[in-house]
Amino acid sequence: MARLLSILQDGRCAVCGYTKPLEIDHDHDTGLVRGALCHTCNTFEGRRDTGNVPTFVAYRTAPPAGGFEWQYKPPRSNKAKPTSRDRSGVREAMRVLSEAQRGRLVPDLSPGSPSTGSSAVGGL
Repeated sequence: MARLLSILQDGRCAVCGYTKPLEIDHDHDTGLVRGALCHTCNTFEGRRDTGNVPTFVAYRTAPPAGGFEWQYKPPRSNKAKPTSRDRSGVREAMRVLSEAQRGRLVPDLSPGSPSTGSSAVGGL
């Protein structure tokens, strides 16, 4: 998709026309790709004060990728970001661990604890 946009736009930013490295721009409401912009224009595109700037108005009205209906897929990150579901699972695991260590669910099997013996875990 990025290569096709670069060809469609002759390797130029769809707003300013410069041949800088380009980034994929998308509509945050619909998720649809609009075109390729330089970093500066992509940063400014999301600001409200560009609403009446003619080049941005023209870009939003007839974006280079407008007819393709491509959905934007964010680049993969090396960092895993926990979702709220992940965090709730962590909270539940911490609760169970805490209760286990207090002897509510299972004996404390940490090294040096009085119940760390073969009889405490059923002879295993």
